[in-house]
Amino acid sequence: MANANEFFSSLGKTISKAASTVGKKTDEFVTIQKIRSRMNTLEEQVELSCRTMGEMIYQQYTEGGEIPEQMKKICRDIEIKKEEIAGCREQIALVKGGKLCPGCGSLIPKDANFCMNCGQAFPDQEGEEPESEKEE
Repeated sequence: MANANEFFSSLGKTISKAASTVGKKTDEFVTIQKIRSRMNTLEEQVELSCRTMGEMIYQQYTEGGEIPEQMKKICRDIEIKKEEIAGCREQIALVKGGKLCPGCGSLIPKDANFCMNCGQAFPDQEGEEPESEKEE
């Protein structure tokens, strides 16, 4: 009987020690996750601040304001990339059988008379025959 008591006593101590270790590791994990979460939030805020600052410089550039020459080069690169992005959007619209609204950039059906997103009206396409005349 003494051996059984020793066994259960030893088992109880081992379980208590393991539970304590798991508890400490859990607390450590939770603390680290809170710190990482705070760090990620701060990094996102820094990125947003940098983006905002960049947008302010780019706006100043587009309005003809004075900015350092290095910034002008970056702004010119942005303009080139924006033009290329617009071209890509147009290609996607064509592949999908539609067109882009010049007002808001939404993809709309090729034969739409107005944009379903912003409501901009489109003049009739010149040179296109009405459907009834095409079939004759």
